[in-house]
Amino acid sequence: MLEGERAELSLLADDVCRTVIAHAGGAVMEVDVFLSANKDGERALFGKDQWKGPSAVVGGRAGCLTAPANSNDVKAIVRVRKGHGLVVLGVYEARTPVKADALSPLP
Repeated sequence: MLEGERAELSLLADDVCRTVIAHAGGAVMEVDVFLSANKDGERALFGKDQWKGPSAVVGGRAGCLTAPANSNDVKAIVRVRKGHGLVVLGVYEARTPVKADALSPLP
């Protein structure tokens, strides 16, 4: 992926609790991961990573995330903020949810 590019992975809009991990190689210095969904006709984030560098995690130690109630078109989004190279994206399902009630606009 080139700097500024993003890729999206569509997920089922269900009650599954997810953790998303991205890891980049090559000359990628910064990668970001987001979880987004459509709710009430608007696309908004319900999870974003707080990490710096070539790895990013949404969920993880803080717990997995479920899409907000009555949302649809759930997506895992990865974006190369700085650099270029290969990026691997993993989506994992878990059993202990963290409520994702607060939605924020896409960056």
